[in-house]
Amino acid sequence: MTKLETLQAQRNKAQARLEDYQAKVKKEEERLKDLETQIILAKHEERSEYLAKHNLTWADIEKALAEGKLKGEQSHVSFNQSDTRHNNDL
Repeated sequence: MTKLETLQAQRNKAQARLEDYQAKVKKEEERLKDLETQIILAKHEERSEYLAKHNLTWADIEKALAEGKLKGEQSHVSFNQSDTRHNNDL
């Protein structure tokens, strides 16, 4: 084989590998999208089961939040803060 033929063969192999990798990436992207959808559905299912278990509706939750009986995202305490809202970062 001449140098040109060798280089063309290498290019063809590299092109085939690239197409294979791109197909795998596309498959993984679809899998990731499917998993994200399943996570969203699982969260909704979990919330619905909680509401059904406690015989509540979303309106009840919104009303309790508005009245201050429940704490929303503001009650979240990050790993570097106490519940007194003091930041320990120096």
